[in-house]
Amino acid sequence: MAAPTEQDWEVKVIKKDLFKLAMQDKWNDVVATYQKKPKAHKAKITRTGETALHIAVLDRKESVVEKLVKLINDEVRKVEAKKEKEAKEASTSWREEEGEREEEFKHPLEIANERGNTPLHLAASIGNVRICLCIAREHRELIGLRNKERDASIIGHSPWQERSIPLSP
Repeated sequence: MAAPTEQDWEVKVIKKDLFKLAMQDKWNDVVATYQKKPKAHKAKITRTGETALHIAVLDRKESVVEKLVKLINDEVRKVEAKKEKEAKEASTSWREEEGEREEEFKHPLEIANERGNTPLHLAASIGNVRICLCIAREHRELIGLRNKERDASIIGHSPWQERSIPLSP
């Protein structure tokens, strides 16, 4: 077994700090951590695999969710632009590295807990329209994503079954 790297320790500290901040309702500090440390965006901080964003959704912290989603998407855009530039400059083809890049670029909004629920699934399950719209507008690919119970993020949850949700701003 390989020794933990410095990055492993950094992620471990981020997870511990985020969990503590979320449990203490220090959401401004969670937002600051997301801003300073992009590794926080994918950090699963609970035993059941929730990120700080999952917890903010469940706690109905709408303005916090909006800030976290914006920070996540800003960082994803930066990373994608950088990787696209590198891919154009690299001599290896995109297809040769597609599998590796695909895993590397999993969007943080797609991170699911152990039940397969993304933050959008959770927002739909509690019937929070504002959070659903915030997440779905930023990452529309999540709308049809199914959890382990085969529920689609919006379609399978009772608060949404009879509603049409406009995703345009």
